[in-house]
Amino acid sequence: MNSTLRRDLALALTGCLLALGLPVGLYVKLVWKPALTEAERFVVDYTPASFSISRSTWQEVRLTPPLTPGAATPVASLAPQPEAPAALSPPPPAPPPTLSFILQDGGSSTAIVNGSMVKAGSEVQGWTVERIERNRVLLRNRKGPLWLTLD
Repeated sequence: MNSTLRRDLALALTGCLLALGLPVGLYVKLVWKPALTEAERFVVDYTPASFSISRSTWQEVRLTPPLTPGAATPVASLAPQPEAPAALSPPPPAPPPTLSFILQDGGSSTAIVNGSMVKAGSEVQGWTVERIERNRVLLRNRKGPLWLTLD
């Protein structure tokens, strides 16, 4: 085969590939939609949920230094003090849990109770999370149920 024929054959083959490949490539790029499973469609169509946090759910935190600059600690206060006999009084009851946030995404729900992220079935300080709804969470312990609501 001479070089002219080889070159003409390469040009003809390139022209055929462009003539056929370009329309097929544009069709695939612009029109063809693959069949997706339900889980894949959920990922493709996912839009994050919007939420807002009201100022009433914020907890103000004020930090205090352990030592005040310039204040001297008396030496007598550093000496070990004799322990007074402890009165046998029951400990104060623990404060009820607080609900800070609820996130619902499709079929799963998550909440923040006492600063911990929980789901249904989780435990927080002796309470079991039974149900998470749009604006409230149901907790249960041995004393009974407790509904926590967002303000």
